[in-house]
Amino acid sequence: MYYTKVNDAFLDTELMLHYVAEKKTPFLHEWTSAPTCILGQEDTQLNHFSERCATLQDYDLFVRSSGGRAVISEPGVLNLSLFLPDTPSIDTAYEQLYLCIQKNCNLPLLAGEVINSYCPGNYDIHYQGKKIAGMSQKRGQGATVVMAYISLYGNQQKRGEDLQHFYSLAEDPKALTIHPETMASLSDWQESWKYDYAYPFIDLTDFQSWVDAHPTIRNNIQKRLDFRQRQVGDFYGKSIS
Repeated sequence: MYYTKVNDAFLDTELMLHYVAEKKTPFLHEWTSAPTCILGQEDTQLNHFSERCATLQDYDLFVRSSGGRAVISEPGVLNLSLFLPDTPSIDTAYEQLYLCIQKNCNLPLLAGEVINSYCPGNYDIHYQGKKIAGMSQKRGQGATVVMAYISLYGNQQKRGEDLQHFYSLAEDPKALTIHPETMASLSDWQESWKYDYAYPFIDLTDFQSWVDAHPTIRNNIQKRLDFRQRQVGDFYGKSIS
């Protein structure tokens, strides 16, 4: 699925957490978007934040509620979300999505933090020391979603340079040190994505029917998303969507 506004992708993600908790069936949601920098909550606390945002003029901006720091979403970057109708341990949930990613790639991928990559974490997915994917997760009542961005193609080092500029614009102990050469795409090794999944994709027709039958849930989630974005505001005439 392609989203022109990442806000809509995160709205769907929140709704799907409620949906899977009711349906009790695991599924995958796969999406890409228009060029967007998805910021973490900690990024918004950096000093000179508005000036930092102004360096990202090639991207729409979005602030997510789940953990982690800034990542780039655009065509060439696959966002893959695994919805589970229970709350396994954090490591078990990550392991299930990691195995799903490994199944779709011929490279012997490893999991573990890639120092000085963007949005570093214990479950970075890498090959030959280059980070290809990163994972995060969010938990609701009776459901879990494990999310990954996977750089299939495009200049992932350039994406790293853009975030390097964002963080290095001014000194701040919360700013990350990004080395763009730690980032790579599968296409750098002439590797393509298999699209061979053990889990079914979400039935979008049934999901939409469920959303239409639960307008209160949708409206409440939309209000929370809108409120978080308004807290950040506009920078240099560029609205954070």
